[in-house]
Amino acid sequence: MPRPLEPDDLLRLQSVGDPHMSPDGTRIVYTVGTLDGERDRTDSSLWIVPTAGGEPRQLTRGTGRDSNPRWSPDGTWIAFTSDRDGDAPQLWLLPLAGGDPRPLTTLHHGAGAPVWSLDGTRIAFSARVTPYDPPKNAPRVARRLRTFLNGSGYIGDGFWHLFVVDVPSGMTRQITGGEWHHFTPAWSPDGTHLAFVTTRREDWDLEWVWDVYTSDADGGDLHQLTQSAGVAQGPAWSPDGTTIAYYDNQHTRTGSTADYHLHTIPAAGGAATNLTGHMDRGVSTWEPPAPAIPPVWSPDSQSVLAILNVAGNAHCYRVTMDGEATRVIGGEGSTGWPTISADGARLAFPWTGPEMPPEIWSCDERGGARRQLTRTNTALMADIAISKPERFAITADGRGVESVLWLPPGTSAGDGPFPTLLHLHGGPHGAVGEAFSTQQQMLATHGFAVYSINFRGSAGYGKEFADTILADWGAKEHADSMAALDALIARGIADPDRLGVFGGSYGGYMTNYVITHTDRFHAAVTMATISDLATLSGTTDQWESIDFDSGGAPWEVAAYYREHSAMPLVTRITTPLLIMHGEEDYTCRITEAEQLFVALRKLRREVEFVRYPGESHGFTRGRPRTQRDALTRLLGWFTDHLVMR
Repeated sequence: MPRPLEPDDLLRLQSVGDPHMSPDGTRIVYTVGTLDGERDRTDSSLWIVPTAGGEPRQLTRGTGRDSNPRWSPDGTWIAFTSDRDGDAPQLWLLPLAGGDPRPLTTLHHGAGAPVWSLDGTRIAFSARVTPYDPPKNAPRVARRLRTFLNGSGYIGDGFWHLFVVDVPSGMTRQITGGEWHHFTPAWSPDGTHLAFVTTRREDWDLEWVWDVYTSDADGGDLHQLTQSAGVAQGPAWSPDGTTIAYYDNQHTRTGSTADYHLHTIPAAGGAATNLTGHMDRGVSTWEPPAPAIPPVWSPDSQSVLAILNVAGNAHCYRVTMDGEATRVIGGEGSTGWPTISADGARLAFPWTGPEMPPEIWSCDERGGARRQLTRTNTALMADIAISKPERFAITADGRGVESVLWLPPGTSAGDGPFPTLLHLHGGPHGAVGEAFSTQQQMLATHGFAVYSINFRGSAGYGKEFADTILADWGAKEHADSMAALDALIARGIADPDRLGVFGGSYGGYMTNYVITHTDRFHAAVTMATISDLATLSGTTDQWESIDFDSGGAPWEVAAYYREHSAMPLVTRITTPLLIMHGEEDYTCRITEAEQLFVALRKLRREVEFVRYPGESHGFTRGRPRTQRDALTRLLGWFTDHLVMR
């Protein structure tokens, strides 16, 4: 008999991803992550599976995080990063002919993902460098912004630079310098040059502008290739060496959001071409210092594979040099970045559908002959009752607005009304699709209807849709959420007497907005929250996005910051509120949670504050005990206030 998904199941779920195909196209190496509840840490190991299908085989064992596997060009070695010998991940080499991995680096702050030169003799990577190790409790002097970064903590005068290690000798050389960051190295096919992104501008900490540069293999002959107005990211050299593909949001910050789009530029210099701008859908990537997975070239250098955000899902498109885009991998769910065989005939990719956590799949170059290669979580999921999400749409202010709805498994809309939870996503320009969600599935299997709304401002619906909330956070998103709730009540799905609301990051901001503007909800949970935009602007490691989205800095548009923050309206909050926050969150500092809790406690409102020591902005994906505790409290809060009351 299928059972509900429980918080303890987190310790049994395994995360599968980062596939890379061998040069001969016969094998795929990938990672499997596991949560160790006893030692309260996440481990990951390398696995291998035949491209044609067959039994997967584990390549690495033991404790530690083995990640970022990359084949040597001749297919005899796999380079990867691992923290098995300490806290900082180092580069390791695994011989495919047999034998134990051997370390390649011993850098103080560890090494980033390896990038092989085509001749297999060198590996490039990025690593953080600090000029000296200050004594414990020494003063910390700041002359620039971004001395703290979420997930990294205090970086002070440290910068990420590029390194090259000679594989036969193990000799490692730093090839970039100066007070700028450098990321995502890419080798030219002939091995003479590297492309990478850097912030080589005088006021880089104020502008956050990144460009693609090239240099020779020793870091000399530096050449700025792009002239971005925003963030260029993830360069990849074409196999014929003539062109570099990369992502760029060209964000001038003059009154409009900007999705990342796929660009190309001649490797020798020249004008850049935006290949996907006409599609009005952004490319999926991350801003530095988060690692970007570069675009994937076809072997003939005539097209590039890229992941586009489409209405909350991530789909793979093949884009030709004239901008013609064809969907290769799509459907209800999301794909991760693909890997391609040397002849271009087959792809491998991670895929997550509505009822299945990510697994490794393969298909031909057109997306046909699709085959599931791994079934890592099949046995676990067979025991659990699963909710298949469905989309429903409303019209708000003349625009179509979609939500994704999870009903309790085995029920239909006619079985309502159900206790119903409004989920508000982060961003603000995020979105929710049908991909497997542990959080939503757990709540649905315990009897809740959950609707995740892609309110105005969400990504994947076009630039105009995303721009509509600029300098007007909260109001339109709230109106859309309430209109969707009213539609669910009218359909007999939502019980108006048992309503809850929750979200994290911008979703935490919106949760606070909702409960300061209506009392119709009977319980709320705000995570990694934002309670005052002015304090956020002065403390976040993403200050520029707050100032831009607000129409200026707090001293420029002070009234806006007051009118769009929860703290000035805190006396309106009567909804029982659970606050959860990581103490090492540098994107939304814990001050945002503290001041909200203090005010509500002074007002004698029902409030509970849970702090997670050592956890960052993404604490719900943090240490195993934190993940389990957060899910347990989320479920318990809504059960106590909406079911047991």
